[in-house]
Amino acid sequence: MTKKIIADVSLSPDATQWYGRLEVKNIRHEDGSAVTIHKFLGVAFKSPALVNPSNFWYQTHPYVEIDAKISDKQIDATTFHVEAKLTFKTEYTINKDTGTELHYGVNGNLIKDPSYWTKSFVFAADSWPAVAT
Repeated sequence: MTKKIIADVSLSPDATQWYGRLEVKNIRHEDGSAVTIHKFLGVAFKSPALVNPSNFWYQTHPYVEIDAKISDKQIDATTFHVEAKLTFKTEYTINKDTGTELHYGVNGNLIKDPSYWTKSFVFAADSWPAVAT
């Protein structure tokens, strides 16, 4: 059975009703163990607007190049389902010491109900996370 991957997801403190940043930190298995990415990290979440691939950036230590492919699908009048395939150029283990962070800039109102957006994140290593849209 695959272990569930969780993270600390928050809204950037400088968010406004027009733009905000969803910040993903402390990616780990639910039991606290490290996550090893052999090929890619699948990420899915909800957003009030399209997420442009140029509005994604990351931080890793040690540095590893990540190629991000992001797709959006509108699921109702105010919500998009976002999927990100983050392909790591080399095998990479994320643990508390790597300082790995993912940042998604959103040109929409995240401050109206921040927990709705931050709690929608799901992750999977080397596969797509199972989600209900």
